[in-house]
Amino acid sequence: MPRRTVCSVLLAFAVSRAAVILLLIVGSQIAFIGKDYSTVWRTEVSLSTGRVLPELSRLAMVGDPWFYRWIAISGYESKTPDGAPKNTWAFFPLYPLLIRALGGGGSRFPIVAMAISNAALLFALLAVAAAGRALGLADEETERAAWYIALFPTSYFFSLPMTESIFLLLSAAAFLAAARERWWASGIAGGLASATRVIGICLLPALLLLPYQRSTRPTRQHLWLLLVPLGIAAFVAFLYVRAGDPLGFVHAQTLWGRVGSPAIDLSALPKGLVISQPWNFVALNVSAGLLMLAAGVSFLIRRQWSFAAYTLLSVAVPLSSGSVQSLARYALVDFPMFYWLAIVCRTSARDRAVTATFVVILGWMIALFTLRLDFTLA
Repeated sequence: MPRRTVCSVLLAFAVSRAAVILLLIVGSQIAFIGKDYSTVWRTEVSLSTGRVLPELSRLAMVGDPWFYRWIAISGYESKTPDGAPKNTWAFFPLYPLLIRALGGGGSRFPIVAMAISNAALLFALLAVAAAGRALGLADEETERAAWYIALFPTSYFFSLPMTESIFLLLSAAAFLAAARERWWASGIAGGLASATRVIGICLLPALLLLPYQRSTRPTRQHLWLLLVPLGIAAFVAFLYVRAGDPLGFVHAQTLWGRVGSPAIDLSALPKGLVISQPWNFVALNVSAGLLMLAAGVSFLIRRQWSFAAYTLLSVAVPLSSGSVQSLARYALVDFPMFYWLAIVCRTSARDRAVTATFVVILGWMIALFTLRLDFTLA
C-alpha cells in the first residue's frame, strides 16, 4: 500500500481509539453520590491512577463479555435435565479460546481481551484498506472507508471484549487473500471467521463469486474455500458432543428474544415513532439495515456480485431471527458497505456530513454506554 494510505489508516485508528478509550475512562470514573431536590444526581469525576484500570475493567465487563469470560475460564455449559438452552452456546469459541491462550482466562480477562480487540482492529483497518485497493478501489476511497469504520456509531465495540475486531480482521483478510489469488489463505481466514461469528458463513458465497466479479473463472484452487464452513461445522460437532444439541447456538438465541422467524412482528412495536426499545436502539439499527440494503442493491446494479452477496447476506442473517436488534453491530463489520459509502461520499461536502454524523452519534453512544443504558450494550 502507498505510504499515504498506511498513514491515513494509522491515524484513523489512533484518533478513534484515543477518543473512545478516553471517553470510556472518564465515564468509568463517574461516581453517583446522591440526589439533590430528589431528581438531580450529584456526581463526581475524579481520575486516580489506582482506579483507572479497575474501573475501566468493570465498565467493560457489562453484557456479553461475561459469557466470553465464562467460556475462557470454564468452557461451555453442558445440557441440563430440563433441556433448556444455555447462554454460552450462543457464543462462538475462537475469541474466548484466543484470550485464554494469551493468558487472559482469569482476573486479567478484561485487559487482555481489550488489548486483543484493539490490536486486531489496527490490523483489520489495514486489511480493509489493502483488500479494497486489491479489488480496484482508489486509494482515497479505501482511506475514507477505514475512517468511516473507525468512527461508525457502534465502533466502541471494537475496543471492548467483543468479537467485532477479530471478525473484521479475519473477514477482510479472507477477501485480501482471495484478491491476491492465495485461496488457501482465504479459506483458512474464512474458516477462522466462521469459528468467531455465525455470519462468517456469508464469506463462502461471497468469495465463490469473487472471480465472476473480476471477470475470471473459478479454478481448482477455489476448493480451498471449502475450509470456510469448517469453523461452524467444528462448533456444531462440539455442541453435539458437549450438550447433545448441535444447533445449540441457534436455540440459545431465544434467550435474547430472537424467535427464529424470518418475519419481523411489526404489530408488537409500540404505536408512533419508535426510537428505542429495551436492548434495541430501533432507530439506529433500522438505519444501519437500510444502509446495508442500499449498498447491497447498488453492488448488484454495478455487478459487483461478491460485495452484493456478502452485504445482503450480512443483513439477511440477523433479520431472519425476526428482530432488528444489533443490526448496527452487523453493519459495523460489513466492510464492503463502507467501500460503497466511501464511493458515494467522494465530494468533500458529503464526506464531512457523514463523518460529523458518525462522530456525534458515536460520542453520544459512548456517553450512554458509560451509564449502562441497555440499548448501547446490544
